Amino acid sequence: MAIQTRKMPLLLGVLVSLHSPLIGKTISGLDYKVQPVVEATDEYGNLDVDYMEGVTLSSKGEGILGGTLSQVAIGGIINYTDINYSAVADNEEYNLIASDMNISDANSGLLMSDVVATKLTFTQEVSPLSFNTGVNNDFTTDPIVKAVNEQGLVDVNFSEVVTLSHNGTGIGSFNNNSITALNGIATFENLTFNYDTTATIELVANDQANITSDLARALSSSLSFEAKTSVNSIVVSVKDNETQWDTTARFDNTNEVEFDDVDGIKTATITVEERTIKVAVVSTGAMQGSVESKDTEGNTVTSSLEVTATNSNTIIDAEGNMNTIVEVDNGSKIKVTVGHDGSIKHEVQTERGLTVVSSTIAGADINVDKRGNITSTSEVEKNGFKYKAIITTNVEGYTQSKFIKVNIATGVEEDISNTLKESLSYDVGSSTSIVEIENLVYIRVETPLNSILVIE
Repeated sequence: MAIQTRKMPLLLGVLVSLHSPLIGKTISGLDYKVQPVVEATDEYGNLDVDYMEGVTLSSKGEGILGGTLSQVAIGGIINYTDINYSAVADNEEYNLIASDMNISDANSGLLMSDVVATKLTFTQEVSPLSFNTGVNNDFTTDPIVKAVNEQGLVDVNFSEVVTLSHNGTGIGSFNNNSITALNGIATFENLTFNYDTTATIELVANDQANITSDLARALSSSLSFEAKTSVNSIVVSVKDNETQWDTTARFDNTNEVEFDDVDGIKTATITVEERTIKVAVVSTGAMQGSVESKDTEGNTVTSSLEVTATNSNTIIDAEGNMNTIVEVDNGSKIKVTVGHDGSIKHEVQTERGLTVVSSTIAGADINVDKRGNITSTSEVEKNGFKYKAIITTNVEGYTQSKFIKVNIATGVEEDISNTLKESLSYDVGSSTSIVEIENLVYIRVETPLNSILVIE
């Protein structure tokens, strides 16, 4: 009596657990180093040498199986020569399935597709792409470089140091331009770049560390460097009848200035040693300025200047000192200074003499009204109160002092000017200074009437 046997294909080779107890690993996008072999056997494992059917390979995974997937058996054996698998991500797991639509399918063991990087690529470009020469440029958007294969997949096992350089002929200097890749990604946070030549160049990413085979270098988008613009000032012209007044603000050429013009307000911002200095000029010719500094406790405070009089001229020097000159109708000349350390000073020069008021307390305010009268305000906090020293000098050079005590909790103000030992008014030529000593406010006046105020 004839005995019928059931035949089924069986995967052999590197793809079969019989060949290795470990998960097989293939390189994504490349032909297998060891190609799969399928044998047609009966249920006892005997090779059917008469089997000559076509057998097709397919895969169970997210990626794509490539190569010549259908082959005809010869002597019961099917040999594949160019099979490859392209994963959608590194370390993707998948299976191979062999089928001839008649006998039972065969499945390989679990396989892993390894993405092996062949090149670096910029997946996030720097921003902006236009810069000034000779300036330490801090990018708004920092670059990201990835190690990828030819299909653009990231090799998560890549952990070498990636370094940025440039391909220009000028001299360039970087900060934070060498980063160790994490999971195949190098993110260049806080990257800065200073380039000395007018040119169009590219950033170059490389991993030349001889750890493994160096990858193909990557080039960024083109970066354009131009000589720093000669525009370093704000000018607003105001015409009153037949007279034209100009309010100007000028900046030292060594400072990098960011200009803006919105709704008729021209602004300029500079940063000097992490301190921000701002100037704004409105269409009426009024000017506002501010200088950041540190108080005695190390807190960041802002000293401010407001000039509503037109025809003011302001110069910001390399250290961030703000100097403003105002000429008024009576011929007096006013000079106001907000120092980079937060100190303030105003001077009124008249035919009779020079009146000076100064304060070393950071965070003070100065206001110059339309006629040229000046009010300087300094304050300190102590025991739940704010003590404000207010010094006013008119265009004639006369000075008055006033003290206000403010309850921080309630906001209630109290005029305590009667604590002054002498008159509240000082003649032309006086010199008044406000200082803070151990949380005490002192007003010192040099005038025909010498006086001193101490708040306990």
